[in-house]
Amino acid sequence: MSQFVPSDGTAPGTIEVRRVDVHTFELLRRGFDLMGDQYWLMVLIVLVGVIVGSAVPLNLLLGPMLVGIFLCFAQLERWRKTEFGALFRGFDHFLDSFIVTLILMAAALAITAILITLIVGAIFVSIAAELPEEVIFLSVIASVLVALPFLMLVYLPFVFAYQLVADRRLGGVQAVRLSLEGVRANLWGVLLFVVACGVISLLATMMCYLPALLFMPIQFAASFLLYRDIFGASEYDPPALSVPQLPVAS
Repeated sequence: MSQFVPSDGTAPGTIEVRRVDVHTFELLRRGFDLMGDQYWLMVLIVLVGVIVGSAVPLNLLLGPMLVGIFLCFAQLERWRKTEFGALFRGFDHFLDSFIVTLILMAAALAITAILITLIVGAIFVSIAAELPEEVIFLSVIASVLVALPFLMLVYLPFVFAYQLVADRRLGGVQAVRLSLEGVRANLWGVLLFVVACGVISLLATMMCYLPALLFMPIQFAASFLLYRDIFGASEYDPPALSVPQLPVAS
């Protein structure tokens, strides 16, 4: 159990971080089933959220948009229905989500700077040693390939951070800390999930982007369900629908 203090000033609580068996393709299937007849609406919500979140410098709006997307999935879980307007309820958590983004950017920049320094240093050493150009080229390619997994590891601790802001109303720093705890408890499963989704997204992008756009809401839904498997049900209700719905029994 981990203690948490909601950023909205409500009473502190506890979150159980579970160890679970992560089955990527089962999660993707469950994610698609979760959306049901709301799939095409979720395609629109995710597309708008990603575009708006990426449109402003410094990813200023990325956090609120990601939080909004996960709030839509919380509505789907609760009522099997969501609304486009719920996407913008992520701005209710603007500061906390932006803090998560700032920590993520700082970590990524620090690791990138270290890796670039090492790669450039390796190039200068190779040139000073008067190695053949082919060897230098291959060493650069090898260095980049080695660097990519390190960059991916930077993002792993943040896999659940935005969901914790959306679902548990946590502050940015606390959300990152608990996200790291959840990833650490399920490291290999989460890692394989992220890698598998990344490979599928890459292959889908190579097919004229449309398949990638259609896959994005399924990936978000699977991530939401993985979060729920690890952290359990929330004590808070998602944003209310404009037309109230009866709760769906889980």
